[in-house]
Amino acid sequence: MKKNFIKSIIIILLANCLFVGFLFAGDLEPTVGPSPTMRSLDSIETRTSISELPFLIQTSGSYFLTGDLTSNGNGIEVNANNVTIDFRGFSISGVGIGIYKGIVISSRNNVVVKNGTIKNFGDRGIYEWGANSYNHRITNMSICSNLNSGIVLGGTSNYISNCIISDNGQTGISVVYNCIVRDNVVRGNQAVGVNSGSGCIISDNIINSNGGNGLVAISGCKIMGNLIRDNNLENDASFAGIKITDACTIFGNLVTKNKQVNIYVSGSGNSIESNLVSDSTNGIFFVSGGNFYANNKASSISGTSWAGNVPTGDADGGGNIAF
Repeated sequence: MKKNFIKSIIIILLANCLFVGFLFAGDLEPTVGPSPTMRSLDSIETRTSISELPFLIQTSGSYFLTGDLTSNGNGIEVNANNVTIDFRGFSISGVGIGIYKGIVISSRNNVVVKNGTIKNFGDRGIYEWGANSYNHRITNMSICSNLNSGIVLGGTSNYISNCIISDNGQTGISVVYNCIVRDNVVRGNQAVGVNSGSGCIISDNIINSNGGNGLVAISGCKIMGNLIRDNNLENDASFAGIKITDACTIFGNLVTKNKQVNIYVSGSGNSIESNLVSDSTNGIFFVSGGNFYANNKASSISGTSWAGNVPTGDADGGGNIAF
């Protein structure tokens, strides 16, 4: 009897709970989801399309290509600071004649060029020679088959990365002061692969099969982690895989199969360490004294592994091995 009474109480309580839950339950139909919170790129910044060439930029801002374009003159002229040009995977092409350039930057600052191809112009691919210009960034570009140089940037503090610079009629890349050239492929250009002024960092590039020097650095440059091979196709005795003047650091590069000389040191105050030089007439050639070298390896050198005014005494840090 007592057990039946307890069961009855439990059943009544459960029924009340179910009723209250049903009474306050929400609508079983799903509500409309929240409105989108993402903003379109055009609502964040105004972007201007480039749909024909030649194109003149006179206002700061962002610009983008709408497709592959061809020009009988210059491609894009930049006469403003703080400009971004996004190729969006497209290309601009010249017709292979005249003194026309792919992109001309007229003594400006903070110009970004990215994500596309510049080819077949009669002169240079990208050109800026303003002495007071600075902070240009060239990334993810292919600059190829222009009759003069690939990229020429004057001024200071410019950055070139993740580009392919190939088969141009003169120098592949030319920079002046305090620039960074990193993670590029520079190949098949008729003159110098990379030509650097002072205070630059040249790192992690593949520089190969260029007609003249693979890499030239004037003073105070840091050259690290590059693969430099098969340059000096002209077989000129004054050319080399790497050619430096004064106060440069050359560290951890693979320099191989460059005709005549792999590393040519023409000045003083340089530090050459932990490089592998191989398969050339001379491994490292020191024109003058006052340099330091250590832990370099030379393999399959047909002439002299370490030639010229080779560092001695304290300037020879040891660990230089020919095999």
